[in-house]
Amino acid sequence: MGDFSTLFLVACFALLICLFVVSSIYEQRRREAWLAEKRAIAEGHRPLSPEGFFELRNSYKGHMQDFDFMGCYVIHNLTNGMYYVGQATHVPQRVNAHFTGKGNGDVYADYRYGNQFEIYMVDITTTNYRRLDDLERDLIATYDAYNHGYNKTRGNK
Repeated sequence: MGDFSTLFLVACFALLICLFVVSSIYEQRRREAWLAEKRAIAEGHRPLSPEGFFELRNSYKGHMQDFDFMGCYVIHNLTNGMYYVGQATHVPQRVNAHFTGKGNGDVYADYRYGNQFEIYMVDITTTNYRRLDDLERDLIATYDAYNHGYNKTRGNK
């Protein structure tokens, strides 16, 4: 009887270790996928709709530091073809402001009117730029956001 009890305890212990290892692997892969998603968005490779942005932002609740980065963002109004380019030390917070009425008033009005948008966010550390002002100025020029967009200036000097 003692051998069976010992064997049972060893088996239970082994099962617990297996569950812990599998759980750890699952959590690690989930975290890696989460970070890969952040990198793809932060590097500007993947546009998001405002709704997709809100969904992603909400998925980071409790882990907002993992979703925070310094850089620039490009807001493209797909309905009228206009662009807005901005920079921020906390890009996701700033993008959020534009779609909740605390940013560019024209962008927000068009969003509320029902225009369709896509958002690109660029982490400055994924570029060759050293200064946000330079990255922002070049993006404004690239998208002609001053002459045919929402930007009121050609960027900071």
